[in-house]
Amino acid sequence: MNAAGVVGAGGTLALLLVLQWILVLIARKYVADREVIFWDLVVTTEDERYSLSRLQLYMWFVTILISYGAIYFAQREGAIPDVPEELYILMGVITSSTVASTVITFTKKAAWNPGKPNFFIDVFFDSKNSLDLPRTQMFAWTIVIIVVYLVQVFRSLGDSSLPRVPAGLIVLMGISNGAYLGTKAAEPVQPSVSKPELPKPISLVDVAAATSSIQWTQATSAFADLVTKARQSNPKPNS
Repeated sequence: MNAAGVVGAGGTLALLLVLQWILVLIARKYVADREVIFWDLVVTTEDERYSLSRLQLYMWFVTILISYGAIYFAQREGAIPDVPEELYILMGVITSSTVASTVITFTKKAAWNPGKPNFFIDVFFDSKNSLDLPRTQMFAWTIVIIVVYLVQVFRSLGDSSLPRVPAGLIVLMGISNGAYLGTKAAEPVQPSVSKPELPKPISLVDVAAATSSIQWTQATSAFADLVTKARQSNPKPNS
């Protein structure tokens, strides 16, 4: 096995995880209404649950980056590896599935999860808390195809191009995603706790306005007291 290719794949993965952790730390600084976890990239904010379609997209994104790093560093010439057309098609299928899944979640107004995201429950269970076959088969086929592809990558270290994905596997991935999306669109939404609305943060303008209002009220009350006392001390003479 090409040692440079292995180092390239490991270095690419390590760099990706470091960048993801930095991104999470930055997000935690600016997001106050929810907890940002390390795997927040695969959490749907509409319902605070792990998204199987986003997980699939993330896994293939990482797989292609690792493969690219391995092929690039394994070449002695240092040429930029070619990306085969089949990978574009595969990523198009996966990205379309992710977009469609997000639209379904948003339009159905899926029940918000009051607790923290649970990977096993969110990925493998349906809205009725039952193990879901379309979800399970989609996850299984994703793992199988990724493993097969990575084996092809490490067998072809030294080539000038990333390995091609067989057309049959792309069709299989499309059918798997279609079954998942169809089931997701058909399943009923279970009532749950609605997402709490956080109070609007108080700004300096609000504080100044409230202070001015209080001062104006106090001044008006004091003026009314003075007028009352003046009328009491100077009664109107009888005509």
